[in-house]
Amino acid sequence: MRLTQPKLISILMVIAAIIFGWTAIRFQLANMLAENISPFNPEARVTAEYALWLSPSDPMVNWFLATSNRMLPAKEITKRYEQTVRLAPNDFRWWVELSRAREQSEDVESAEKAILQAINLAPSYVYPRWQAGNFYLRQGKVDQALQEFQKAIEHNTIYRQQVFSVLWDYFNKDLKMLDQITSSVPSSKVDLALFLAAKDRPNESLSIWQSLSKEYKAEREQTARVIIQGLFDKRFFLSAVQFSKEIGIDENAEPEKITNPSFELPLYLESQRYFDWKIIPAEKTDIVPDVSQKKEGRRSVRVRFNGFFGIHFYHFYQIVAVQPSTKYSLSFWYKAEKVKSAGPPTIEIVNANDDKLVKASEPLTDTEEWKKVELIFITPENAEGISVRIGRIPCGSQCPLFGTIWLDDFELRKL
Repeated sequence: MRLTQPKLISILMVIAAIIFGWTAIRFQLANMLAENISPFNPEARVTAEYALWLSPSDPMVNWFLATSNRMLPAKEITKRYEQTVRLAPNDFRWWVELSRAREQSEDVESAEKAILQAINLAPSYVYPRWQAGNFYLRQGKVDQALQEFQKAIEHNTIYRQQVFSVLWDYFNKDLKMLDQITSSVPSSKVDLALFLAAKDRPNESLSIWQSLSKEYKAEREQTARVIIQGLFDKRFFLSAVQFSKEIGIDENAEPEKITNPSFELPLYLESQRYFDWKIIPAEKTDIVPDVSQKKEGRRSVRVRFNGFFGIHFYHFYQIVAVQPSTKYSLSFWYKAEKVKSAGPPTIEIVNANDDKLVKASEPLTDTEEWKKVELIFITPENAEGISVRIGRIPCGSQCPLFGTIWLDDFELRKL
């Protein structure tokens, strides 16, 4: 049968479509394998070779094969990365990979050229700067490393903690080097304060935060809140109270002072403040301000026990930042009515760093008038904070507590 020209053209178009479709499918399948299978998977090498057969000119596939063949000599791996770069010379990622491979082959000069080409292709990207900083640091070229790290942290908060961590370890916890790379990037100092807080350097963290302008502090308040929570959880109370005061969480708190000592300011259930009175609800107990009874001012706090059964009572307390190994006086006024129990209430001073009791008052028993109590104590050498709280004399699990106490005019003084 003789084919006419239109039919021949149609047949050729169908064949071309089939070839194109098969080529496209091969490329997509190979690319999918390279992108979705980890090169460190035990079966990755076999998969990579199959992907290369499907699409030998795909740079991702060539990278996949090079990365999955870690058993090959370094020079062979380098050749595969060089092929990747030839296929996609304008993709900075492959130049970074080539730089690594050349460095592992001990071809340092060519490795440097590759990483500089990556930077040249993407000068505003953080990743090649980060890689260049590490490269120069491994080569002992500290000044060049610091320059690249400084550029890496200018506009990217994610890499800042990584940069700080690398330099912290490399320079044996020398803060001067971290100061050097953040000196021209004020916004990075907030992240440095966060880093130092995480490294248990609360004083340095606070010092850096206090050196910032009001504008930067306002912009990064959320970071400051993370720092405060971290310092508080690690029980660095002296630094935590200063941070918290600065951003307005504990605006009335001071080290070595009771906050809201006379209960003239509002009390909140489970307050979000760190250094203020905290009320934790307890069964058969009411803790409320009371304007009908007060030693001075407008009100006191009233605690009414209606048969509380707990062995301990830790439901009303305040943490105060203090100096370790220091002598203090804690005084307060109280009034009590119809207190009945073998385990009456007391006021306890507890080391907030290890939760061990430092001092406790005598039981708060019935009084006709307001009565002053003073407790003299020395903070333990590991204490940066104390917890001033209502407790009770232990008397077993079947020992109810009844009655009412009023508290007012707390004062903490250094002696």
